[in-house]
Amino acid sequence: MGLHLFSQHPKLAEQIQWVAPKLPGFDFREPRCETDFYGASDEIARAIGIGDPPLSPGIWRHGWSFFPLTNAEAFAGFKASERMHLVGTKKEEQFLLEAGYVNSRAVGVPYLYADCMPVERMPNSVLVLPCHSLLEVRQHEDKLRHEKEFAAWMRELRQQYDCVCACVHGSCVRTGQWIEALEACSIPWITGALQDDRNALRRIRTMFNAFEVVLTNQVGSGIFYAAHDGARVAVCGPDAIAPPLAAFKDHPFYQKHPEMIELRKHGHPDVLRQRFPEIFVEPHAAILCKELAVQELGAAHLMNPFEIARLLGWRPCDGDKDWSGQNRDEVRRALGWIPSSFGSSAELEELGRLITKLKLSPDEVQRCLKEWKDLEKAAGKGNKAIRELDQIKRSRTWRWLGRRLFRMES
Repeated sequence: MGLHLFSQHPKLAEQIQWVAPKLPGFDFREPRCETDFYGASDEIARAIGIGDPPLSPGIWRHGWSFFPLTNAEAFAGFKASERMHLVGTKKEEQFLLEAGYVNSRAVGVPYLYADCMPVERMPNSVLVLPCHSLLEVRQHEDKLRHEKEFAAWMRELRQQYDCVCACVHGSCVRTGQWIEALEACSIPWITGALQDDRNALRRIRTMFNAFEVVLTNQVGSGIFYAAHDGARVAVCGPDAIAPPLAAFKDHPFYQKHPEMIELRKHGHPDVLRQRFPEIFVEPHAAILCKELAVQELGAAHLMNPFEIARLLGWRPCDGDKDWSGQNRDEVRRALGWIPSSFGSSAELEELGRLITKLKLSPDEVQRCLKEWKDLEKAAGKGNKAIRELDQIKRSRTWRWLGRRLFRMES
């Protein structure tokens, strides 16, 4: 089926006209790394006033997970190195640090940095998040997974709520799941998150700020996102029927880490009910639980978007259209300290280009090294110079360029 933003049936679309026109549309781009998932890097780029986000050498985990912290490489996506790893919580940060990921930092999940379109929360409205699929995972033979039963249960909710709508994950919409069952019960739906949609996070955040109650039949990121933004939440309705564990063998993540398939048992409703008993309640008893969401999402560790950009390794460069016209002091503050002896950040970037892009000869490297030393001397002598040069040695500037140049010399 074609990918639509929301129900196209006129009578169904009419039920959600108070919110549907306010939702950001699709903006697709193939993710280059996990930091691009669901538009996370785009949210940071927008917040600091640039266009397309640079490719991030750092990694930012994209959501909440039920998996226990047992396999650091599977959790991080790479073997231990100096690569920057941004995670949601201090517990995750400590787990990676102890496993040798020396540049791990708790900053909260990307959703918390997403913009929200202006919208008012509609009283007595409910948004339902059916358990979603994955494109790479083979479903059960009937491909229904209680879809008809769940849609019928949603229809009964109309006795309690003025508006009942479903948020269907993009992978399900793309494969035609849920839509037929929902429309047969006259339930309108909205397309939720897609990994390659640059507007995904801001669209679902707008939804979670528009509905009074958010219900789901499976604990996932969405329930904590909604709780954080003030919706009453509950896990209820017909049980979600997940694919058998063997069905995950063709997913790229589980092909690389087959030992993680067995750990999916930690996502079983019975296990999660013991872990989060307060949210396993009937719809009328849905609760406000922002404190739980703050804890699970790492909301206490939020940083300025400029600092996130710096941690991700984004660097300013004169001549780059994304940075033209930007306030240089703000860029310095956001993306790393630059020695005052540099006339502009372009001089610093040029050193990097000479080494990494032009593949210079040893003699040319020595010339670059001399240029760096001359720039150090130009800062002057005395205590001020000592403090400034000490700051150089502790900066990302030194880590990325200066230290490498001096290593080449030795």
